[in-house]
Amino acid sequence: MEPKIGEQPDEIIGYKRTGHHTVYYIPFSKEKVDEIIEKSVGSDKETILFNFSIGALGYEFPYEVFVNTSYDGLAHMLVQPGGPRLILANRQQQQQQLQQKQKQ
Repeated sequence: MEPKIGEQPDEIIGYKRTGHHTVYYIPFSKEKVDEIIEKSVGSDKETILFNFSIGALGYEFPYEVFVNTSYDGLAHMLVQPGGPRLILANRQQQQQQLQQKQKQ
């Protein structure tokens, strides 16, 4: 890591990655997530935090949303006004309204 210098010579405003670093890519699928959960000890989909992050933006999605939404869909939710929390709350409200109409 190399320090990023600000306007003042002794002001460090951040760090820049330098040199070689290893990146691993794990293909994402619901089946792969379920396989990882199944092999874990003492965990299940209700106790795991499914964190999706892009840069400084991130959110802990519920299992069903995490595995049934595309990467682009999750990323889109992160940048929308109100973010994932508002979008998911609106979805839940719409589902409840639909269920109430079906009961009538």
